[in-house]
Amino acid sequence: MLLIVNIGPDVLWDNDIITLSGIVSNLIIGIVMLISNKNLFNNYDEFQRKIQLESMAFTLGFSVIFVVFFEKMHSSGLIDLKPKIHLLVIFIPITYIISLIINVRRYK
Repeated sequence: MLLIVNIGPDVLWDNDIITLSGIVSNLIIGIVMLISNKNLFNNYDEFQRKIQLESMAFTLGFSVIFVVFFEKMHSSGLIDLKPKIHLLVIFIPITYIISLIINVRRYK
């Protein structure tokens, strides 16, 4: 859906109302995902919660470090690639999956 919102105004339509409705629907889907995750966490036992929370904490910390490091590398001219949000959107789930695998193996 987000891809359609990004490409649509340039290629498919020339109407801000359609674009705004796509953005609002993405926002609603995001809120529903947050509520679903909260409900899922309520069904976890203490061990599963511990693994998930440690993985999330590591992902958050590592993502902040990555963003600051990447921005400083770009602003100092060491890399030409501009920091954009899509890089973070790709980096976060990869980091989360890796930390989740590490935590599951660590607590076995």
